[in-house]
Order: sequence, then structure tokens, then C-alpha cells
Amino acid sequence: MKHLLLIRHAKSDWSHPSLPDKDRPLNKRGQRDAPFMALMCRKTCRRPNILVSSPAVRARETALRFAREYEIPERDIFIHPDLYEAAPETILDVIRSLDDSYGSAAIVGHNPGLVNLSRILLPKHIDSFPTCAVLEMKLETGSFSRITPACAKIRSFLYPKQFSRKDRERHAEIE
Repeated sequence: MKHLLLIRHAKSDWSHPSLPDKDRPLNKRGQRDAPFMALMCRKTCRRPNILVSSPAVRARETALRFAREYEIPERDIFIHPDLYEAAPETILDVIRSLDDSYGSAAIVGHNPGLVNLSRILLPKHIDSFPTCAVLEMKLETGSFSRITPACAKIRSFLYPKQFSRKDRERHAEIE
């Protein structure tokens, strides 16, 4: 069995309209939600052996917060250029290329690619994939290269608004 976490980047900053999309950082809410969701994920999800991120600044910043929570060195976050604005088939190709020595992998990317990939992998579809959502799936295969449609089962699906704003803000104050 393999485990896969799909993580949508946290909320990005749109305050500089001239900034290229790929260069947009996290906004204040994203900076608050990413470490909080990483903590919630650590409490319920399997630890990823590898973190693979889109090269977009907001995705890399989200991946970094998850890496910190899981005590994964920043140098072990792999930036994959094909994950930026990727179609679900492209994301699936990236996952299929992962070494099978990893039991669990996390992909940090974007919508609509992530939600559409979840619709391919899961027999029951997820309608929405909010910012900073984390979908943990158990794959019915021993090899990432052999992932097929509807081969996954949901282990957990977490997103910021499942938790009270007060809890999220309290965590931000502690950090």
C-alpha cells in the first residue's frame, strides 16, 4: 500500500496585480492557515517520505510550512516544474515517476488539477478542494507507477474552514 497526500497551496496574495501569477506569495490568511493545517495534518495523516511542490511561490511556501511541521529538511522539498498549473494527467505522471522506496508522498499544487486528479483516483468524488486543503488517500497498489483510476480510498480530508477561526488564530498567535 502507498499513501498519497494532495495539498492545495494556501491562500495567495493578489495585492500586486502586476506580479506574475507564478510569483504570488501567500497572503496573511495563507501564512496563518498553512502552518495550522500542517499541524492538523501531522495529527491525523501519515508522514510523507517526500514532498514534491509546484515551483509557484505560494506552493513552495506552503510546502515549506508542511516540511517544518513534519521536520523534513527544506533541501528535501523537491520542486517539479511540471506541477505549475498542471492537468490531472500531468500530476499523475509526476506521482507515477516517484521511487517506490517512498511509502508516502505529498504533492503541493493547484486547482483545478488537484480536484480533478482526486476525481480520477477516488471512486467517490470530492466536489471542492479549498485553499490549503489536504486530501490523504490510501492507494490500492504497492507501486506509484501502477496507480489506476479509482484505486484510492480517502483516509482524511482536511481544510481550514472545518476548524473554527478562533482555533486557527490561536495557533497563529502561539507560533
